Amino acid sequence: MHVIKLLLKIAGWFLVVSSIICLLISLFAYLHAHSFTRSAVRAQGTVTKVEKRKDHDGDELYYPIVSFRDAHGGAQELFSSVGSFPPSHRVGDSVTVLYPPEQPQKAKLDEFFAVWGLAAITGGIGAFDLIVGLAMLLVPVIIRRFRHAPAPPVLNAA
Repeated sequence: MHVIKLLLKIAGWFLVVSSIICLLISLFAYLHAHSFTRSAVRAQGTVTKVEKRKDHDGDELYYPIVSFRDAHGGAQELFSSVGSFPPSHRVGDSVTVLYPPEQPQKAKLDEFFAVWGLAAITGGIGAFDLIVGLAMLLVPVIIRRFRHAPAPPVLNAA
């Protein structure tokens, strides 16, 4: 029984520490995305191609390639870093693009996952790890308190 308590304690602390790391990454990703969206310029673009690539598991994902014109009239091309299955866009679709005013080559699609995805994923993992880690650390303490709690007084009905 002592080994199980020790393992719960180690795993609980590991999850709490990993959750703090994930939540910090999420915070920095959120601040970066927030800053990006506040200063970004919007442009209308057109999906010119949908590229099929395999991910590390061998699954096929589809990535849109978008052409747009920046504020100075220069032709730009965006290779989306966010893929999907089934394809989220078709050739000829009109999409909104966000880019830093002086760096159109750093454009992103104006879509939730393209802009906020890292913050959302690491925040979700961090919150889950924190809840599970705290439960692993606190459940044994709660159980111990209930085991040693005095029995409630018995009332005699007279």
